[in-house]
Amino acid sequence: MMQTMYVPTILLTPNLRAQIRRGEVVLKCGQWVRTHPSSRPSRWIGVTRCGRSLWAAHYQGPGGHQTSQFISLAQVRRDNPQDFIGGQS
Repeated sequence: MMQTMYVPTILLTPNLRAQIRRGEVVLKCGQWVRTHPSSRPSRWIGVTRCGRSLWAAHYQGPGGHQTSQFISLAQVRRDNPQDFIGGQS
């Protein structure tokens, strides 16, 4: 039986972002990340091949995190795996 382990929220430091863009570090879609030490957690989506944009679903104000936003972004990744670097959806 495979055991699932909790991974704490990851701070996306400039060094870590560079490693992700180069494909040296791969985060799983849905992993909680912070884009700044004082920011609220966001849900990781992935990094695009074209332009190497980092995608994450961010906090949406009084309504909190919008599951629908995360699901929509994750669906784009799932439907277009060739457009994202590494990892599984």
